[in-house]
Amino acid sequence: MDAKKPTVMVVDDNDTIREMVVRVLRQAVSTMDFDNAEDAFIFYKNNKAHVDIVLTDMRMPGMDGYDLFFKLREFNPAVKVVAMTGEYDEGKLQELREAGILDVWTKPMPIDTIAGIVEHLKETPA
Repeated sequence: MDAKKPTVMVVDDNDTIREMVVRVLRQAVSTMDFDNAEDAFIFYKNNKAHVDIVLTDMRMPGMDGYDLFFKLREFNPAVKVVAMTGEYDEGKLQELREAGILDVWTKPMPIDTIAGIVEHLKETPA
């Protein structure tokens, strides 16, 4: 992890999407990427001081992004999370918004939306 750049943790079981998001983000931030929420949560628990924001898919096998968000919040109430979703349950998304998720992006996301995560880092103090 680059100490000079903020670090974004990207969680998505779709390799193509995850790799594209990481490729765009690496222009401005350091990244850590995971293909499942379980590994991402373990990493976050051991490295939360080095993660500035979590960008997670909502639909994944095993633990999904919804459950990951609430586990992260339980572990660190100040965690910054942005959700990505192709399909969504409006009730669950409303619950996420009420619980303090920073944003919800609908897939496929334009490159400027992905790059906008840097703006979230500027707008939301640690």
